[in-house]
Amino acid sequence: MKKYVFIIISLSLCLNVIAAPLTKTGKCKLSGEKTVKVTLKNAKVQVLAEFKGGDFFGSSTLFAVPKVTNLAGKKMKLSYNVAFFDKKNKLLACTAQSGDIPADANGYQLGSALISLPADVIKQIASYQLVIYELALK
Repeated sequence: MKKYVFIIISLSLCLNVIAAPLTKTGKCKLSGEKTVKVTLKNAKVQVLAEFKGGDFFGSSTLFAVPKVTNLAGKKMKLSYNVAFFDKKNKLLACTAQSGDIPADANGYQLGSALISLPADVIKQIASYQLVIYELALK
């Protein structure tokens, strides 16, 4: 009996300390003013990532801005990472942001995930890979 209690407690502690990352991969064709919206969600957090090409102060830019809703009700720290690929799965661009998420965050913009790219490269984007990690607070 003691053996089973020890195993259950050990597994419980591991599950609370090691949170699985949220991941998503998909097709992504950016042209004109089209925006691709991707939502990832678990019991603690919901992240809405919006991808689009456009102009940022005269520079061709890929916008990959995440908006975070904290569902856990306590302050947390997240790392947001996204990469973009062409139709041959060649990496074209990537960006990452991390930061503290307030307990009451609803649509909280994690950072300015902007990538300066030539407009013709933005048009070559065919897919994305997105991963979000929960980081330990210090």
